[in-house]
Amino acid sequence: MELKFEVGAIRHNLRSKSQMKGMLEGVNIFHDEFIEAIDTHITVSGMPSPCLGGDSIIKLHYIEEYRPESSFADFYARAEKFAKEYCESLGITNKAAN
Repeated sequence: MELKFEVGAIRHNLRSKSQMKGMLEGVNIFHDEFIEAIDTHITVSGMPSPCLGGDSIIKLHYIEEYRPESSFADFYARAEKFAKEYCESLGITNKAAN
């Protein structure tokens, strides 16, 4: 099994600090501090197909606070690392099955 990780286009947006921390419930975002964020989607393919004739993919959403000192190449590397670690946590790796 050879996993392929395709990191999509980078989007730049504003998020409330509460959203970045994942605390959406009960927060009035009108009084919250906003921060710049960038995000992308990562498509993971190359997994065994569960059905004949069908391809399996995982689509992940990756977001982080915008860092002007960081390059886009660094962002793409962090996004891909996130996707690889996520797949490993599910038991999906590039190792051949025994």
